[in-house]
Amino acid sequence: MTSVSFEEFSRYSEVFLPLLEKTGIVLTRVSLDGKMQYLEKAGLLAGAGAIKAIEEGRVQGGQTVVCALTGGAGLAPEKPPRVEHWIPAQAPLEETVRELAKALCPATA
Repeated sequence: MTSVSFEEFSRYSEVFLPLLEKTGIVLTRVSLDGKMQYLEKAGLLAGAGAIKAIEEGRVQGGQTVVCALTGGAGLAPEKPPRVEHWIPAQAPLEETVRELAKALCPATA
């Protein structure tokens, strides 16, 4: 396990991004406050940490590193998400499960 500071994130991300793009993976960028930013930074942060570990010698040549890109690889949504089903926080667990089953699998409810 490692930590990556803000400055390290910027530096190591600049190394990781071209490696991703070389494999055909392009992370989604969106305009926020007039500035292009990555939609999801978790995978980018994992990659920055992997590059840091390689530079520090904690990962040796020939070893495998896995970075999970859990989101942000693909097209940005055209519309904001909308809530399809809402369950109040105070709802009892059994009722919550029943309501979710009805909402997600109407044929089995």
